[in-house]
Amino acid sequence: MCYVVKGKKAVSSNGWTASGDWIDVLHGSDWVKVNIESSLQDLLNTQDKITFDDLGFAQLQAVVEKVLSTAYANGIIAYNATTKAADYSVTADKYADLSVEDIKNRQYNGIHWSYTPADAVHGMKVGGTLDFPY
Repeated sequence: MCYVVKGKKAVSSNGWTASGDWIDVLHGSDWVKVNIESSLQDLLNTQDKITFDDLGFAQLQAVVEKVLSTAYANGIIAYNATTKAADYSVTADKYADLSVEDIKNRQYNGIHWSYTPADAVHGMKVGGTLDFPY
């Protein structure tokens, strides 16, 4: 991959990573990871206490949902034509589902998220016709 000038603009060529993945997908996943981590840390830093109960867990879930919503608005997450919404999900385990060990240690591992990365046009062929009036 390198930078080339196309249409008077410097752009990356091809856009594949060494693993064969598209670079925009890699950048997007990095963005999501960093923003979820920093947003959750911001929540912990700005609140006196996040309670270890379903109410506290809902606060954590809301932060992750906000990051994924922003990722969708930024073109990182795909649109699902079936649901007519962004193609991501976030779930939070309930207190009742946690192990005694996790409760004892105040360790919450219950936020789960997933998304489908948005694709992008990489190439195209355009055809047309000329309609002569004579």
